[in-house]
Amino acid sequence: MRGDPGAASPDREGPIENTFQAMVEGISRFDGVEMDLRLTSDHELVLFHDRILPPLLHQKIGGSLYPEHHTADELETVGISRLASILEDARFRDTWVELPVLNSLEFKLPYPASRVAGGWFSRRGHREHLAKMYSILRPMLKDSSIPDHNVVVTAFSPHLMKARTQSACESLPSAILRPTVQPWGGPFMERFWAMPAYALHPFRRMVSKNRRDGSPFLPMALHYLQPFSRRIVLGSPIGFFGKALRRFEGQRKEVPVHIFPTPLDVEWRLRDIGASAISDHDPLYRPLDDDGRARWTQPATYPIDELMEANLRSCHGEDAKEKRNLAIKEKTPWNEISTGERRKIIEGWRKRWRWRRDLDMLMEEVSGNQLPWEAVRVTGHRGCGESHRPFSLPPSLLASGV
Repeated sequence: MRGDPGAASPDREGPIENTFQAMVEGISRFDGVEMDLRLTSDHELVLFHDRILPPLLHQKIGGSLYPEHHTADELETVGISRLASILEDARFRDTWVELPVLNSLEFKLPYPASRVAGGWFSRRGHREHLAKMYSILRPMLKDSSIPDHNVVVTAFSPHLMKARTQSACESLPSAILRPTVQPWGGPFMERFWAMPAYALHPFRRMVSKNRRDGSPFLPMALHYLQPFSRRIVLGSPIGFFGKALRRFEGQRKEVPVHIFPTPLDVEWRLRDIGASAISDHDPLYRPLDDDGRARWTQPATYPIDELMEANLRSCHGEDAKEKRNLAIKEKTPWNEISTGERRKIIEGWRKRWRWRRDLDMLMEEVSGNQLPWEAVRVTGHRGCGESHRPFSLPPSLLASGV
Protein backbone atom coordinates (compact mmCIF):
# COMPACT_ATOMS: atom_id res chain seq x y z
CA MET A 1 0.00 0.00 0.00
CA ARG A 2 1.43 3.35 -1.01
CA GLY A 3 1.71 6.16 1.46
CA ASP A 4 1.97 4.21 4.74
CA PRO A 5 4.76 5.92 6.68
CA GLY A 6 4.88 3.20 9.30
CA ALA A 7 5.13 3.30 13.03
CA ALA A 8 4.77 6.00 15.65
CA SER A 9 7.10 8.93 16.10
CA PRO A 10 9.90 8.26 18.61
CA ASP A 11 9.19 11.51 20.50
CA ARG A 12 5.46 11.08 21.18
CA GLU A 13 2.83 8.48 21.86
CA GLY A 14 0.77 7.53 18.84
CA PRO A 15 1.21 8.01 15.09
CA ILE A 16 2.52 11.20 13.50
CA GLU A 17 -0.19 13.69 12.60
CA ASN A 18 -1.64 13.84 9.10
CA THR A 19 -0.22 10.50 8.00
CA PHE A 20 -1.75 7.34 6.64
CA GLN A 21 -1.45 5.58 9.98
CA ALA A 22 -2.88 8.51 11.94
CA MET A 23 -6.01 8.54 9.79
CA VAL A 24 -6.57 4.77 9.82
CA GLU A 25 -6.13 4.58 13.59
CA GLY A 26 -7.95 7.85 14.26
CA ILE A 27 -11.12 6.84 12.45
CA SER A 28 -11.31 3.75 14.68
CA ARG A 29 -11.02 5.81 17.91
CA PHE A 30 -13.09 8.92 17.18
CA ASP A 31 -16.36 9.81 15.46
CA GLY A 32 -14.31 11.12 12.55
CA VAL A 33 -10.97 12.69 11.73
CA GLU A 34 -9.78 16.09 10.56
CA MET A 35 -7.11 16.20 7.88
CA ASP A 36 -5.17 19.03 6.22
CA LEU A 37 -4.93 18.80 2.43
CA ARG A 38 -2.55 20.49 0.00
CA LEU A 39 -2.40 20.38 -3.79
CA THR A 40 0.80 19.07 -5.38
CA SER A 41 2.43 20.23 -8.60
CA ASP A 42 0.97 17.19 -10.40
CA HIS A 43 -2.53 17.94 -9.05
CA GLU A 44 -2.87 15.35 -6.31
CA LEU A 45 -4.16 15.93 -2.80
CA VAL A 46 -1.72 15.12 0.00
CA LEU A 47 -1.92 15.38 3.78
CA PHE A 48 0.29 18.17 5.08
CA HIS A 49 -0.37 21.11 7.38
CA ASP A 50 2.63 23.46 7.22
CA ARG A 51 3.16 26.08 4.52
CA ILE A 52 6.80 25.10 4.02
CA LEU A 53 8.65 21.85 4.48
CA PRO A 54 10.47 21.59 7.84
CA PRO A 55 14.28 21.41 7.67
CA LEU A 56 14.49 17.64 8.09
CA LEU A 57 12.08 16.92 5.24
CA HIS A 58 13.56 19.63 3.02
CA GLN A 59 17.02 18.20 3.54
CA LYS A 60 15.79 14.79 2.42
CA ILE A 61 13.70 15.89 -0.55
CA GLY A 62 15.73 18.88 -1.83
CA GLY A 63 14.41 21.47 -4.25
CA SER A 64 11.77 23.96 -3.20
CA LEU A 65 10.66 24.62 0.36
CA TYR A 66 7.01 24.71 -0.73
CA PRO A 67 5.09 21.42 -0.83
CA GLU A 68 2.99 22.70 -3.77
CA HIS A 69 6.17 22.73 -5.91
CA HIS A 70 6.69 18.98 -5.48
CA THR A 71 4.95 15.97 -6.98
CA ALA A 72 2.99 13.53 -4.85
CA ASP A 73 5.66 10.87 -5.50
CA GLU A 74 8.40 13.17 -4.22
CA LEU A 75 6.47 14.08 -1.09
CA GLU A 76 5.60 10.47 -0.43
CA THR A 77 9.28 9.58 -0.18
CA VAL A 78 9.44 11.62 3.04
CA GLY A 79 6.24 10.24 4.55
CA ILE A 80 3.68 12.77 3.27
CA SER A 81 0.63 10.66 2.42
CA ARG A 82 -1.66 10.83 -0.59
CA LEU A 83 -5.36 11.16 0.13
CA ALA A 84 -5.84 8.54 -2.60
CA SER A 85 -3.78 6.03 -0.60
CA ILE A 86 -5.99 6.49 2.44
CA LEU A 87 -9.16 6.05 0.40
CA GLU A 88 -7.73 2.84 -1.05
CA ASP A 89 -7.39 1.36 2.43
CA ALA A 90 -10.40 -0.86 3.20
CA ARG A 91 -10.22 -0.22 6.96
CA PHE A 92 -10.54 3.53 6.53
CA ARG A 93 -12.92 3.54 3.58
CA ASP A 94 -15.31 0.91 4.95
CA THR A 95 -15.60 2.68 8.31
CA TRP A 96 -16.33 5.97 6.53
CA VAL A 97 -18.97 4.34 4.32
CA GLU A 98 -20.68 2.03 6.82
CA LEU A 99 -20.79 4.17 10.00
CA PRO A 100 -22.05 7.74 10.52
CA VAL A 101 -18.47 9.02 10.56
CA LEU A 102 -17.95 12.71 9.80
CA ASN A 103 -14.52 13.51 8.36
CA SER A 104 -13.41 17.13 8.03
CA LEU A 105 -11.14 17.93 5.08
CA GLU A 106 -9.34 21.27 5.47
CA PHE A 107 -8.05 22.84 2.26
CA LYS A 108 -4.76 24.67 2.72
CA LEU A 109 -3.73 27.61 0.53
CA PRO A 110 -0.06 27.78 -0.59
CA TYR A 111 2.37 30.32 0.77
CA PRO A 112 2.09 33.45 -1.45
CA ALA A 113 5.82 33.53 -2.23
CA SER A 114 5.40 30.17 -3.98
CA ARG A 115 3.34 32.01 -6.64
CA VAL A 116 1.16 28.94 -7.02
CA ALA A 117 -2.15 30.72 -6.30
CA GLY A 118 -1.52 34.18 -7.67
CA GLY A 119 0.69 35.82 -5.07
CA TRP A 120 -0.03 37.67 -1.85
CA PHE A 121 -3.46 39.22 -2.29
CA SER A 122 -4.97 37.45 -5.31
CA ARG A 123 -8.62 36.70 -4.57
CA ARG A 124 -9.07 35.10 -7.96
CA GLY A 125 -5.95 32.97 -7.55
CA HIS A 126 -7.04 31.74 -4.14
CA ARG A 127 -10.54 30.96 -5.38
CA GLU A 128 -9.25 29.07 -8.42
CA HIS A 129 -6.80 27.08 -6.30
CA LEU A 130 -9.55 26.02 -3.90
CA ALA A 131 -11.87 25.24 -6.83
CA LYS A 132 -9.21 22.97 -8.30
CA MET A 133 -8.98 21.11 -4.99
CA TYR A 134 -12.77 20.68 -4.98
CA SER A 135 -12.76 19.36 -8.54
CA ILE A 136 -10.12 16.77 -7.66
CA LEU A 137 -11.74 15.74 -4.38
CA ARG A 138 -15.29 15.28 -5.67
CA PRO A 139 -14.70 12.28 -8.00
CA MET A 140 -12.41 10.65 -5.44
CA LEU A 141 -15.19 10.63 -2.86
CA LYS A 142 -17.74 9.47 -5.42
CA ASP A 143 -15.53 6.58 -6.59
CA SER A 144 -15.11 5.48 -2.96
CA SER A 145 -18.88 5.67 -2.32
CA ILE A 146 -18.42 8.21 0.49
CA PRO A 147 -21.81 9.73 1.47
CA ASP A 148 -21.91 13.52 1.10
CA HIS A 149 -23.48 13.72 4.56
CA ASN A 150 -20.33 12.22 6.11
CA VAL A 151 -17.84 14.80 4.83
CA VAL A 152 -17.32 18.52 5.30
CA VAL A 153 -14.75 20.71 3.52
CA THR A 154 -13.28 23.59 5.52
CA ALA A 155 -10.71 26.35 5.00
CA PHE A 156 -9.47 29.52 6.69
CA SER A 157 -10.45 31.40 3.55
CA PRO A 158 -13.40 33.69 2.74
CA HIS A 159 -13.29 32.36 -0.84
CA LEU A 160 -14.25 28.77 0.01
CA MET A 161 -17.94 29.00 -0.87
CA LYS A 162 -17.34 30.78 -4.17
CA ALA A 163 -14.73 28.14 -5.03
CA ARG A 164 -17.28 25.41 -4.30
CA THR A 165 -19.76 27.05 -6.65
CA GLN A 166 -17.11 27.58 -9.33
CA SER A 167 -16.23 23.88 -9.24
CA ALA A 168 -19.90 22.79 -9.33
CA CYS A 169 -19.51 20.97 -6.00
CA GLU A 170 -22.44 22.56 -4.16
CA SER A 171 -23.52 19.15 -2.86
CA LEU A 172 -20.36 18.88 -0.75
CA PRO A 173 -21.02 20.30 2.74
CA SER A 174 -18.54 23.08 3.50
CA ALA A 175 -17.78 25.55 6.28
CA ILE A 176 -15.47 28.56 6.49
CA LEU A 177 -13.19 28.60 9.53
CA ARG A 178 -13.48 32.03 11.10
CA PRO A 179 -11.85 34.36 11.75
CA THR A 180 -10.10 33.65 8.45
CA VAL A 181 -6.29 33.56 8.48
CA GLN A 182 -3.96 34.90 5.77
CA PRO A 183 -1.77 32.17 4.17
CA TRP A 184 1.52 33.71 5.27
CA GLY A 185 3.51 34.45 8.40
CA GLY A 186 4.33 32.32 11.42
CA PRO A 187 2.22 31.63 14.53
CA PHE A 188 2.91 35.08 15.99
CA MET A 189 1.87 36.91 12.83
CA GLU A 190 -1.21 34.72 12.49
CA ARG A 191 -2.34 35.68 15.99
CA PHE A 192 -1.45 39.34 15.41
CA TRP A 193 -3.61 39.62 12.29
CA ALA A 194 -6.37 37.34 13.57
CA MET A 195 -6.88 39.16 16.88
CA PRO A 196 -8.86 42.15 15.49
CA ALA A 197 -11.00 39.81 13.38
CA TYR A 198 -11.60 37.65 16.43
CA ALA A 199 -12.66 40.64 18.52
CA LEU A 200 -15.03 41.84 15.79
CA HIS A 201 -16.69 38.44 15.29
CA PRO A 202 -19.01 37.84 18.26
CA PHE A 203 -20.82 34.51 18.40
CA ARG A 204 -24.08 35.95 17.10
CA ARG A 205 -22.30 37.25 13.98
CA MET A 206 -20.54 33.90 13.48
CA VAL A 207 -23.88 32.10 13.56
CA SER A 208 -25.38 34.58 11.10
CA LYS A 209 -22.54 34.13 8.61
CA ASN A 210 -22.66 30.37 8.99
CA ARG A 211 -26.37 30.28 8.20
CA ARG A 212 -25.88 32.62 5.25
CA ASP A 213 -23.25 30.24 3.86
CA GLY A 214 -25.58 27.26 4.29
CA SER A 215 -22.94 25.37 6.27
CA PRO A 216 -23.99 22.25 8.20
CA PHE A 217 -22.28 23.34 11.43
CA LEU A 218 -20.27 26.19 12.90
CA PRO A 219 -16.55 25.52 13.54
CA MET A 220 -15.59 27.74 16.48
CA ALA A 221 -12.47 28.34 18.55
CA LEU A 222 -12.64 27.45 22.24
CA HIS A 223 -11.58 31.04 23.02
CA TYR A 224 -15.20 32.13 22.59
CA LEU A 225 -16.17 30.07 25.65
CA GLN A 226 -13.14 30.51 27.91
CA PRO A 227 -13.44 32.88 30.92
CA PHE A 228 -10.76 35.39 29.87
CA SER A 229 -10.42 35.24 26.08
CA ARG A 230 -14.19 35.49 25.55
CA ARG A 231 -14.18 38.99 27.01
CA ILE A 232 -12.03 40.31 24.17
CA VAL A 233 -14.93 39.77 21.77
CA LEU A 234 -17.37 42.64 21.26
CA GLY A 235 -20.82 42.14 22.70
CA SER A 236 -22.08 40.00 25.55
CA PRO A 237 -19.89 36.93 26.07
CA ILE A 238 -21.00 33.31 25.86
CA GLY A 239 -19.74 30.53 28.09
CA PHE A 240 -20.26 27.21 29.84
CA PHE A 241 -22.32 28.38 32.80
CA GLY A 242 -25.11 30.67 33.95
CA LYS A 243 -26.22 33.61 31.82
CA ALA A 244 -23.34 33.11 29.39
CA LEU A 245 -24.53 29.55 28.71
CA ARG A 246 -28.13 30.64 28.25
CA ARG A 247 -26.90 33.29 25.83
CA PHE A 248 -24.96 30.62 23.91
CA GLU A 249 -28.02 28.36 23.71
CA GLY A 250 -30.28 31.21 22.60
CA GLN A 251 -27.98 32.68 19.97
CA ARG A 252 -26.91 29.48 18.25
CA LYS A 253 -30.52 28.52 17.50
CA GLU A 254 -30.45 25.28 15.51
CA VAL A 255 -26.81 25.61 14.35
CA PRO A 256 -24.56 22.74 15.56
CA VAL A 257 -21.20 23.91 16.93
CA HIS A 258 -17.83 22.14 16.68
CA ILE A 259 -15.16 23.44 19.07
CA PHE A 260 -11.39 23.49 18.45
CA PRO A 261 -9.02 22.82 20.06
CA THR A 262 -10.44 20.79 22.95
CA PRO A 263 -8.33 20.27 26.09
CA LEU A 264 -9.12 17.16 28.09
CA ASP A 265 -10.67 19.15 30.91
CA VAL A 266 -13.54 20.43 28.73
CA GLU A 267 -14.51 17.31 26.72
CA TRP A 268 -17.35 16.30 29.03
CA ARG A 269 -18.30 19.96 29.54
CA LEU A 270 -18.78 20.39 25.80
CA ARG A 271 -20.98 17.33 25.75
CA ASP A 272 -23.11 18.86 28.50
CA ILE A 273 -23.83 21.91 26.34
CA GLY A 274 -24.37 19.85 23.17
CA ALA A 275 -21.23 20.95 21.31
CA SER A 276 -18.88 18.67 19.41
CA ALA A 277 -15.16 18.50 20.20
CA ILE A 278 -12.06 18.39 18.02
CA SER A 279 -9.40 16.65 20.09
CA ASP A 280 -5.60 16.45 20.01
CA HIS A 281 -5.50 13.58 22.52
CA ASP A 282 -5.39 9.98 21.32
CA PRO A 283 -7.67 7.95 23.65
CA LEU A 284 -5.44 4.89 23.28
CA TYR A 285 -2.70 6.74 25.19
CA ARG A 286 -4.90 9.18 27.13
CA PRO A 287 -7.95 7.15 28.21
CA LEU A 288 -8.63 9.53 31.14
CA ASP A 289 -9.16 13.28 31.22
CA ASP A 290 -7.26 15.71 33.45
CA ASP A 291 -9.59 14.93 36.37
CA GLY A 292 -8.95 11.18 36.05
CA ARG A 293 -12.38 10.46 34.55
CA ALA A 294 -12.81 8.05 31.67
CA ARG A 295 -13.13 9.56 28.20
CA TRP A 296 -15.61 8.46 25.52
CA THR A 297 -14.48 9.67 22.11
CA GLN A 298 -17.12 7.92 19.96
CA PRO A 299 -20.43 9.21 21.35
CA ALA A 300 -22.03 9.34 17.87
CA THR A 301 -20.72 6.20 16.18
CA TYR A 302 -20.86 4.10 19.38
CA PRO A 303 -23.49 5.78 21.57
CA ILE A 304 -23.78 4.92 25.25
CA ASP A 305 -26.84 5.35 27.46
CA GLU A 306 -27.14 7.84 30.29
CA LEU A 307 -26.36 5.23 32.95
CA MET A 308 -23.10 4.22 31.30
CA GLU A 309 -22.16 7.86 30.81
CA ALA A 310 -22.85 8.56 34.47
CA ASN A 311 -20.67 5.60 35.46
CA LEU A 312 -17.80 6.85 33.32
CA ARG A 313 -18.03 10.33 34.79
CA SER A 314 -18.49 9.36 38.43
CA CYS A 315 -15.27 7.39 38.99
CA HIS A 316 -11.59 8.20 38.71
CA GLY A 317 -8.22 6.57 38.11
CA GLU A 318 -8.00 2.80 37.82
CA ASP A 319 -11.70 2.42 38.55
CA ALA A 320 -12.45 4.74 35.64
CA LYS A 321 -10.20 2.69 33.35
CA GLU A 322 -12.05 -0.49 34.31
CA LYS A 323 -15.42 1.14 33.63
CA ARG A 324 -14.15 2.40 30.28
CA ASN A 325 -12.84 -1.03 29.29
CA LEU A 326 -16.21 -2.54 30.19
CA ALA A 327 -18.03 0.07 28.08
CA ILE A 328 -15.72 -0.66 25.13
CA LYS A 329 -16.50 -4.40 25.35
CA GLU A 330 -20.24 -3.73 25.45
CA LYS A 331 -20.41 -0.97 22.84
CA THR A 332 -22.57 -1.43 19.76
CA PRO A 333 -21.90 0.45 16.52
CA TRP A 334 -24.66 2.73 15.27
CA ASN A 335 -25.24 0.65 12.13
CA GLU A 336 -26.11 -2.41 14.23
CA ILE A 337 -28.69 -0.64 16.37
CA SER A 338 -32.33 -1.27 15.45
CA THR A 339 -34.45 1.46 13.89
CA GLY A 340 -36.64 1.65 16.99
CA GLU A 341 -33.65 2.02 19.29
CA ARG A 342 -32.14 4.68 17.04
CA ARG A 343 -35.36 6.65 17.34
CA LYS A 344 -35.21 6.44 21.15
CA ILE A 345 -31.59 7.61 21.12
CA ILE A 346 -32.32 10.55 18.82
CA GLU A 347 -35.32 11.48 20.95
CA GLY A 348 -33.15 11.43 24.07
CA TRP A 349 -30.49 13.58 22.43
CA ARG A 350 -33.13 16.01 21.18
CA LYS A 351 -34.55 16.52 24.67
CA ARG A 352 -31.15 16.70 26.37
CA TRP A 353 -29.73 19.38 24.09
CA ARG A 354 -33.03 21.06 23.17
CA TRP A 355 -32.75 20.61 19.44
CA ARG A 356 -35.32 22.73 17.63
CA ARG A 357 -36.22 20.34 14.83
CA ASP A 358 -38.97 17.84 15.56
CA LEU A 359 -38.24 14.13 15.91
CA ASP A 360 -39.74 13.06 12.58
CA MET A 361 -37.66 15.61 10.70
CA LEU A 362 -34.51 14.43 12.47
CA MET A 363 -35.29 10.79 11.72
CA GLU A 364 -35.46 11.57 8.00
CA GLU A 365 -31.68 12.05 8.15
CA VAL A 366 -31.03 8.91 10.17
CA SER A 367 -29.78 5.62 8.72
CA GLY A 368 -27.10 3.07 9.49
CA ASN A 369 -24.39 5.39 8.19
CA GLN A 370 -25.93 8.79 8.77
CA LEU A 371 -26.84 11.04 11.71
CA PRO A 372 -28.38 14.52 11.92
CA TRP A 373 -25.87 17.35 11.85
CA GLU A 374 -26.87 18.15 15.44
CA ALA A 375 -25.31 14.90 16.72
CA VAL A 376 -22.57 15.55 19.29
CA ARG A 377 -19.24 14.09 18.19
CA VAL A 378 -15.56 13.94 19.06
CA THR A 379 -13.25 14.37 16.06
CA GLY A 380 -9.58 13.42 15.97
CA HIS A 381 -7.50 16.45 14.97
CA ARG A 382 -5.13 15.50 12.13
CA GLY A 383 -6.02 11.85 12.68
CA CYS A 384 -5.10 10.85 16.22
CA GLY A 385 -4.09 14.32 17.39
CA GLU A 386 -1.38 16.91 16.89
CA SER A 387 2.21 15.67 17.03
CA HIS A 388 5.01 17.37 18.87
CA ARG A 389 7.04 19.75 16.73
CA PRO A 390 9.32 19.63 14.83
CA PHE A 391 8.03 17.06 12.36
CA SER A 392 10.17 13.91 12.42
CA LEU A 393 10.48 11.18 9.86
CA PRO A 394 8.77 7.88 10.68
CA PRO A 395 11.17 5.17 11.91
CA SER A 396 10.32 2.97 8.89
CA LEU A 397 11.71 5.66 6.55
CA LEU A 398 14.72 6.36 8.73
CA ALA A 399 15.57 2.67 8.78
CA SER A 400 15.26 2.46 5.00
CA GLY A 401 17.86 5.19 4.58
CA VAL A 402 15.55 7.71 2.93
